Amino acid sequence: MITSLLIAYSLHHFAIPVLRGTELSQPSGSNLTVELRQTAGRSFAPGSQRVPMLSLTLDASCHADVPIHTIEVRRRGFGSSNDVLSVYAMSGNQRLTRGRQVSRKGYAQLNLRSFVVAACSSETIDIFADFSPDASLSGEHTFIIESPDDIETSGAYVHLRRGAQHDIQQRTVGTRQGNITVSYPKVLQRIRYGADRVVMRLGIEADGADDHRVTAVTITNNGSARDADLSGLYLEAGTRRVTNIVSQLQNNRVRLVFSPPFFLKKNQAKTLTLRADVRASRSRTIQLLLEEPGDIESEVLKGRRSD
Repeated sequence: MITSLLIAYSLHHFAIPVLRGTELSQPSGSNLTVELRQTAGRSFAPGSQRVPMLSLTLDASCHADVPIHTIEVRRRGFGSSNDVLSVYAMSGNQRLTRGRQVSRKGYAQLNLRSFVVAACSSETIDIFADFSPDASLSGEHTFIIESPDDIETSGAYVHLRRGAQHDIQQRTVGTRQGNITVSYPKVLQRIRYGADRVVMRLGIEADGADDHRVTAVTITNNGSARDADLSGLYLEAGTRRVTNIVSQLQNNRVRLVFSPPFFLKKNQAKTLTLRADVRASRSRTIQLLLEEPGDIESEVLKGRRSD
């Protein structure tokens, strides 16, 4: 899904031999087979977010669990790396890494935390990119993993298998997407221990270009509160609950789904309130924000009414 722009955020490599279509890292223990599948070629507007670029299927042998620490990807194509605001990894709806800018040579290292492929099991990691509203028209972009050594694990052989198609290009076309900007109005009362407390106020505003259909938002706590320290989380507009209720933080994040989707018209501003049961001790801190542009999941409604 092409999403609207929220905010612009601002090694050495070597060739290895190909063995029957499979590349191997240096030996070290159990086996991890990684199959790469590039997303079918598509066109997207400058300013698009969560553009799918690459999918990894990771299969662990039955010897032991395989923790994944880093994945390094490289951008290729007839376009500028500056067109890419950030690249990041996701598993389903969960963002696994912070967004990373692409270097001049096209590289971005994605650092995963506590991601493990269990023995005898399979996991999928998808690589997405957010693009600048000033991205060059007709720019072409693809992301690859050059060698097994670009996937850092704890004690595993990495077997890299590439799909039948390589270097499938995604192209920027058309006019830029409308923007949504975010602000954080002050919480009016001190956050205290107890049920159904206001823990954050979130301002969102559309520019004059487009209407937006907002489907979900991921909020991160940059303070020390984790997991059940905040429970029963939901967003409300005025006195009306507008998202599902999530039982607790997942580590330091929560993804809230609007039900029904939340419409933001061009030039419209809304303030949402995040409520939660505060179960954290006094030593725990709360600093809630949207960590990445793609943490607002939305769709531009060009040529359509949003009401």
